[in-house]
Amino acid sequence: MEEKTLKDRKYPRLRLTDTFVVSQQGACRVFDLSPGGVSFGCTSERRVPESLTVDIVDNTGLHLLDLPLKTIWAAKNRDLCTSSIYEVIVGAKFENDLSPEQQAALNQLLTFLKGSNVS
Repeated sequence: MEEKTLKDRKYPRLRLTDTFVVSQQGACRVFDLSPGGVSFGCTSERRVPESLTVDIVDNTGLHLLDLPLKTIWAAKNRDLCTSSIYEVIVGAKFENDLSPEQQAALNQLLTFLKGSNVS
């Protein structure tokens, strides 16, 4: 992605490790998270629906449940460094119908992650 495009982003992204998106189709590793959405990689090829509901979990006990997402893009991973692990990569945004509790939990998580210098 071009540097100009990264600077034009509405929300800064936090890069994460040990964090996963879990849906009925399985679990995928979160690459980055922002107030606007999430990107993740899946270990097997799959059809990613336009709308899906996911949980976000990590190894510290964090869990955000039933988050509605809209898939912005999904593609076969062409990055030689990661394609043997993650066959499909996905970019999705949070739907506008997050409940106040979900939005508060997401904001709290992002504040915590910023404070722990994850990005």
